Amino acid sequence: MVAGLSLFFIVTAPVDPPPAIYLDMAAARVDLGRVVSAGGVSRLLLDSSGLGVLLWTHPGLEAGDYPLLHLVFRQPPQTDALAVLWKSANAGGSPSHYRLSGELGFERWQALTAAPDWHGKPGEFGLIFRGRPGQSVMLEKVQLLPPTTSNRLRLIYADWHAPISWDHTSINGNWGAGSFGALLFPVPLIATFFCLSLLFYGAIVAKRATSRFDWQVVAGLFLFCWLALDVLWQGKFLGQLGETRRLFAGLDAEHKLSVGIDAALVKFATEVKRQVAPDTGRVLVSSDDDYLGMRAAYYLYPLNVYWQRPGKRLPARRYLHAGDYIVLLTPTSLGFEQKDGFLENGRGEVIPVTLIASTAVGALFRVI
Repeated sequence: MVAGLSLFFIVTAPVDPPPAIYLDMAAARVDLGRVVSAGGVSRLLLDSSGLGVLLWTHPGLEAGDYPLLHLVFRQPPQTDALAVLWKSANAGGSPSHYRLSGELGFERWQALTAAPDWHGKPGEFGLIFRGRPGQSVMLEKVQLLPPTTSNRLRLIYADWHAPISWDHTSINGNWGAGSFGALLFPVPLIATFFCLSLLFYGAIVAKRATSRFDWQVVAGLFLFCWLALDVLWQGKFLGQLGETRRLFAGLDAEHKLSVGIDAALVKFATEVKRQVAPDTGRVLVSSDDDYLGMRAAYYLYPLNVYWQRPGKRLPARRYLHAGDYIVLLTPTSLGFEQKDGFLENGRGEVIPVTLIASTAVGALFRVI
């Protein structure tokens, strides 16, 4: 199986691959956060909103020649999210980004072909980190790699053994790799191996008169494939169990929320509840992301919360009253004009409001 996979990669590999591109952290432009060097080690410190952006300018970069990204960290970053950012070298090109799923360890391999806009000539390439304000990221190596056979095999091996953190999809399944953008997933490969093995065994039985079909051979092949997948799953499950213990051991229910995957949302909801008295008017929640909208509405209880799926628009102006509160969660398509003090409700109407609080998660307004 490994030999066949290697042969496929050898056949499809470029004949004369370009050299790897090494992006030095010292040469990066820091758009958000700041880089601090001490003892020969550089680290990125996230800004007051918990964001850090590193950008490299590389004219002549061809996205098709470099579909693989390799990151090495001195310490596994405990950031909430990591995304890659790039901008076309053409004048007026708009930036594109792609969020990397999965857990970040000491090393991360990523197939950039999973990003739908990774094509053309990206003149700028960067990384976006999101975490706690002042958090440091110790990045040692950033490489853009060509699709050689060795690089693709290393990507598959690293992706299959990468740790997977708990996220919103964990309850429904396990995709078997370190990210949704894996070059190859284990289940299709093992299934293909099982089917080809059955065909090969059937051909042997049909060709040789002395060979008879033995169901134990089929059962043995099935058991081997099942155990191969189960060993991978058990390894990732134990990693998730260790992460759960590290994050939540000894904490009560309230403190567990403050360190979980919704920590930033819980903190924002707590601030909103501090600003809004329980006996005041309604709290209307809006977001382009259904999950965030629903979770925010849940965390805002027992306030009088209004949330309608999908929550991209607010109710018509005639249904809103002075004293109502509006919570906008990013991402949102609704616009706030701070100079004139009004909010556009997604229906072409404007609502006079006062900005009460604003964070990277969202903003709280009061209707006037």
